[in-house]
Amino acid sequence: GVFAWQKKEMHLYQATPLQSTEQHKFAPGSLPFSTVSASNGTAVAMHHLPVAQNTSFSFHLPLHRFIAGCLRELCLRRDDALSGISSLLQRLSIGLGDKDCDHLFLGLMEFPLLIVSRAAQVRAGLWRRNGAGLSDQVLNYSEPPFCRTMRDADLLLVQFSVLGRTLNQSPNSTPQATDVGMAFFVNLLLHRLGVFEFCGLRRAPDEFISRYVEETEKGLYTAEPKAKDSSSSDLVLPSSYSPANDQASFLVLLEEFLYCIIIFTSELPQVAPSDRNKHTEQARQRLHREVVHRLASGPKTHSELLEVHHVMSHWDNLLLSEEGKLINPDDATGAALGKVLEEVADRKSSSKLEADKWGIKRDAWKIYDPSFHHISLRMHQTAAENRPKPVVDKASPWGQTAQPYVPEPPEAHPIFDRLRRDATSDAATLAVAYRVLHMHMREKTDRDTSHLPGRLAYDKDKSETALARAVHLLTLGVYAWTKSSRSDDYWRGHGGGSPGSIFYDWGGNVAPVLSDWVEAVLLADPAIVTGTEWYRGEENLLTLLRRLAIAGGEAGSFTAQDVCVSGGAAWICETAAKHSFAAKDLVRPRLKDANASSKKMSLAERQRRSREKAMAMMRAAQSNFAGMNAAELGEKEDEAVEDSSNTQSPETSSSPHRPVRATSFGSTYSTTSSIQTSGSEAGGLPSTVMMESEPEVAAVPPRLLKERPRCIICSEFEVMDTASVQKEHAEDGEGMRKRSKKRAENALGFVGYIQPSTVLKGGGGPPPDLGSPLSPVREFVGNHVALCGHAVHSECCESYLATVSQREDRVIGKRDEFKCPLCQRLSNCLVPFIDVGSDWVQPPTNSLYCLPTSDSETEQEKMVVDPPASAPPPDLGQFLSSTPWWVSRTSSNVIWDGQSGFLQQSSGLSPESTPESSPHKSGRRRVRRPLTKKDLYAAWNAMMRTPRFVRKRLRSRASQTDGGSGYGRDDHPHNSEPEESSGETVVWRRFMDQVSDLSYRADSKRLGDEHLHDLFGEFRHYVVEKYAYNMANRFAGGEPTEWPFCVFNEPLSDQRRQEMSREKILSKLLLAIQAFTYSCCCEAFEAKRAYRKSMESGRSKSDSALDSVLSKFGIAGVTCGGEVAMPHRWK
Repeated sequence: GVFAWQKKEMHLYQATPLQSTEQHKFAPGSLPFSTVSASNGTAVAMHHLPVAQNTSFSFHLPLHRFIAGCLRELCLRRDDALSGISSLLQRLSIGLGDKDCDHLFLGLMEFPLLIVSRAAQVRAGLWRRNGAGLSDQVLNYSEPPFCRTMRDADLLLVQFSVLGRTLNQSPNSTPQATDVGMAFFVNLLLHRLGVFEFCGLRRAPDEFISRYVEETEKGLYTAEPKAKDSSSSDLVLPSSYSPANDQASFLVLLEEFLYCIIIFTSELPQVAPSDRNKHTEQARQRLHREVVHRLASGPKTHSELLEVHHVMSHWDNLLLSEEGKLINPDDATGAALGKVLEEVADRKSSSKLEADKWGIKRDAWKIYDPSFHHISLRMHQTAAENRPKPVVDKASPWGQTAQPYVPEPPEAHPIFDRLRRDATSDAATLAVAYRVLHMHMREKTDRDTSHLPGRLAYDKDKSETALARAVHLLTLGVYAWTKSSRSDDYWRGHGGGSPGSIFYDWGGNVAPVLSDWVEAVLLADPAIVTGTEWYRGEENLLTLLRRLAIAGGEAGSFTAQDVCVSGGAAWICETAAKHSFAAKDLVRPRLKDANASSKKMSLAERQRRSREKAMAMMRAAQSNFAGMNAAELGEKEDEAVEDSSNTQSPETSSSPHRPVRATSFGSTYSTTSSIQTSGSEAGGLPSTVMMESEPEVAAVPPRLLKERPRCIICSEFEVMDTASVQKEHAEDGEGMRKRSKKRAENALGFVGYIQPSTVLKGGGGPPPDLGSPLSPVREFVGNHVALCGHAVHSECCESYLATVSQREDRVIGKRDEFKCPLCQRLSNCLVPFIDVGSDWVQPPTNSLYCLPTSDSETEQEKMVVDPPASAPPPDLGQFLSSTPWWVSRTSSNVIWDGQSGFLQQSSGLSPESTPESSPHKSGRRRVRRPLTKKDLYAAWNAMMRTPRFVRKRLRSRASQTDGGSGYGRDDHPHNSEPEESSGETVVWRRFMDQVSDLSYRADSKRLGDEHLHDLFGEFRHYVVEKYAYNMANRFAGGEPTEWPFCVFNEPLSDQRRQEMSREKILSKLLLAIQAFTYSCCCEAFEAKRAYRKSMESGRSKSDSALDSVLSKFGIAGVTCGGEVAMPHRWK
């Protein structure tokens, strides 16, 4: 039945020509083998199920899971002519024939492996459409209690299919009876995960074109189809595609590949029991193993440990229950568990209100497996911290006791046991293992990698998890080949000689053993191991392991923090030295030198490693310190400008003034914020801000938020440790300037989540036609911005995400999605916190501004005047008549500059010829120019920056709490380099980019590219122009030109490019404003809905439920029949 269903289902998967579809929709006719596999006996490509990366899939395969259940029962029977796994393989081969049998095993490998690879991609954050819902499905698939019936069953099917799928794996028409399909499995997994090229593997068809043509003619696999409209006679070769596009995602996928190979090798069916007592003993050992790994992550209660029975078989639970009845008939299952706990754990008494917990014994750690598949990655991370470290041994050349990183796997079923040698001798797997060690531990870190396949792996980011799993895999290889014997005449049948293996061409008269494996893997030329000439002359695998074993790799580009990893590498080195003279000569002569070197550098190494371990904890405080020091530098710069302005004479200090909103940053006791633009950046524009000396600050003026938000990571707002600041002020000005640029990028922001939404536009469904009256309303999505209420510094957030990027409970799916560090709510953005005055939500008064009425007025006008408390609200005419924007109509002394400010009118001068700074400098003329991107950033810097008097007040509080030991701001004067964007501006720009990108992608997916190109929507004029001007290029088959270069036929000057960039930024700004408007409307609608629902339920206004609705949305009530929400008045 399964064979018939698979055969029918496979016809639905058809190969697609590469030229006629997008890459993620491309389904190749065949997949390429790696060159290193083809050099060891495989064909250059393989037949597969044509699956694209965007092909839909399901986690449920009921027929396949039924077969897995049958195979489990079959593994419990002794293998003979009538029953057992080998008997089943013979019956399938005879009953179906070679071709049909190959199709059966192809399906048994492809369908489960597709789910395994997609689950790995979800964990890597590459599947985002369903958000957390898909992540929950992956957890159910791969973690207890459902993993036994899903992931474990798929793993068994893949292991069984590897035993049976051998046809067309090599160029030989008839496979050998001792062959297995390990090369099929490894290369297919690399392609399904999308890490084939990232691992540095080269495609064999590209290197052996003639072999590819010959093998396609033989029918070993399908040739690549060509597009129907293609007239080219060029040969199309198989290719590979990956959905990942950044190093972080690739590294997670690489970790998943190594993890799949490890559990494939370790978790094999066990030996069939000979009788009931033997079966009971095996069940007890399996329970023993499950309990130890549960306790490795921390103490557990007895009820928590009872969950281990969910991942054990029915027969195991039945036999353990019968054994437990002999101890306690009333609780047989608990009695069996209690007996195991007495062996591996100690009972720890708790308080009266809590149950006692069991903690793992030290001796039980010897069977802990860092890749055990029945506990989560989060539990493994905790276990790695709790795991006892190797004993320090000063006499050892490694500085510690060399011990294996993983224990020896349980004894496997005789038919499946061979897979351990096959997996650890597969050429592609070993090439990946070498690549992982080389990218972390190589000594020549400055070598050019531009021509290296998969050079992205050698970028800055590294993964200790991948490094540990490479050591894990090599340790399994040592275990597997230790059992080999020279006198084994049937060694190929016991594993290690199939196509794709490093021993495929083994010509010796005796069987290969561990010493041969050491020479072929650990001591081999890296160019042979990887199949790439770039590695010619590089260090071999044993040298890299030796470097890792000594202090975690002091001479490499990476230092392993887990000493168990370096201890495992040392164990491999010692084992290799025992079984190979060449390995002994490589390791032992250098041990004495390495020991002396490690002693000499031990103090420095300990200091460096301690700094690296503490870096994650210190980054939050350092980012807070950096941001405040940058603010201090900016304040000194402002004071220097004020001092220079105050020392000028009235004749030379007159400059045009740009009015600012009254008390938007302060009140009568504060000055306005300034925008300083240098002549080189602003094209000769004069300063357009008024300066006045700062009076004594009596108190911090009222702010819009009465309680300033604090960073949830460093627990600070902008207060710095004054002692640290004073220490840094003792340094030279050059060092301060180098740090000021980085510190200025830090800003406090609210954690938020942006998502496309159509709820307020009538819900989802198909979009209306362009001619429909609903088209302007429902054509495009809105952007909803939701805040969880927690604030965090941008640098604190980046440091936090970098620290937990490899943790399973923090990885969501997208690279730009994360969980709030405090409430764990799904988030993807930061909304900058802008500290504004409470007057932003108050109505304006008629005394906001006092303007000059004649030239005899003082040079510094008082722009901020507090209105009388009894002043009535002005009407629009009164308001306009009292503002600077009305001045050009009422006063002939001030004129509009044609851009964004007012200028003092001078006799005989137009706005285009106004003196730049002083009437005495008549030779310098002001040249008007359009506003550019830098001007926009400068305006945002001034508007979003926290006022100086607020920063002073916060620092004064810090100095008081420090015992009053403050420092003078002018003790160490220095000049700060002008910055293009403050931290708030950087965060705001990222937010605008996210709003723009999310809405465009959502509209493109919802409407389709063709429909979207007819009407791009609001605030996307640059997208419209790019599409229109590149239409001719698309028809001609040329490459599209980016905006704004596509608009002009000549090269753009820097000023013109800045102008066009400003247009694009303003479009994104309007789109961000629209997103906030949409969000507010959604909240208002929800508030009115909740209010009406509460009232319809018959509750009165004094009901606590109604009060909770009002307080939740911050409203005073709902009027006009529930249609208008009334906000609270600010006092």
